[in-house]
Amino acid sequence: MEDLKIAIDRDDRASLKKALKKYNDLKDIEIEEKSLLSYAISKNISFDNFTLLVENGADIEAKTNEGVNLLDDAIAANRLDLVKYLVENFDFDINKPTRRSGFTPLMLAASFSLFEIVDYLLEKGADMMIRDTFNLNVFDYTRKLGQMDMKKYLEQRLSQMEQK
Repeated sequence: MEDLKIAIDRDDRASLKKALKKYNDLKDIEIEEKSLLSYAISKNISFDNFTLLVENGADIEAKTNEGVNLLDDAIAANRLDLVKYLVENFDFDINKPTRRSGFTPLMLAASFSLFEIVDYLLEKGADMMIRDTFNLNVFDYTRKLGQMDMKKYLEQRLSQMEQK
């Protein structure tokens, strides 16, 4: 598995293709206690190499014991390209949290003030009023984390949506 890890670390397509030939099933492969795709995201793999892993059977539904999934990983890495790919091509419901806490993709993106990802999620119908298991919504998180520009932005977006 070291060859696969090195190919991902280097984001080397030729090495990745060569390494992939050795594996019949990528679903259960973990590197450094992460799923293959989660590890690839953490290493800032290129979009093309990420999709190559998916096309070769890497587990798109992988998530941690806490429910953190690949969409969460892509958001945390500020990878709008991967966020779009996952939402538009797979069964990632942006309003149905997979985390035990009920923390949504919008809450995550807003907590990091990732404006482009927040915009995309809102365009795709992300619900700003969803509350997690702590009874907090996206506005509560932006306030608690001191993301005041994001909080104001979300309030403006909500106001615009209510006017329509």
